[in-house]
Amino acid sequence: LRGVDLTISSGETHAIMGPNGSGKSTLAYSVAGHPKYEVTSGTITLDGEAYSEINPEGIYLILKKLAAYRKPIYITENGLPDRADAIRPRFLVTYLAQVWRALREGVDVRGYYHWTLVDNFEWAAGWSLRFGLFALDPATGVRTPRPSAAVYRQIVRANGVPRSMLPDASFLSSDR
Repeated sequence: LRGVDLTISSGETHAIMGPNGSGKSTLAYSVAGHPKYEVTSGTITLDGEAYSEINPEGIYLILKKLAAYRKPIYITENGLPDRADAIRPRFLVTYLAQVWRALREGVDVRGYYHWTLVDNFEWAAGWSLRFGLFALDPATGVRTPRPSAAVYRQIVRANGVPRSMLPDASFLSSDR
């Protein structure tokens, strides 16, 4: 995040997570009138590149911390590159379960936007990183749903993470 301006206007909350150039991932967030906070983690390799740490409870912890500022929270660009879709289904389930946990505890999460619906061209990596719930063949434009698209559809239809999707669902409500 070196060189990224985290200046914010009165009443805004920003949270940014991504590679910080040192081979680690940084989650930075700031709220108007308060300092920028950073949490740096180790890395994993996805689609052949060092990417970030997978820590579902981290999203819960940051949501709880941000709730203290009593501002609506929108989670944007939460996802990971996984061409084989070997990790993404579990990623979706575990991260969204932690968001649901925060919601049940009163955190004002107004939206969750998975990154991304369809594979896209990443400015720094071209077509090498595949974030999409749908695979895209850039030559033909053909879009093919990955297994994670079905997982996400099931979560959306249930308006929460169904208990059957998690081995340890003790923090979910009894109606899931």
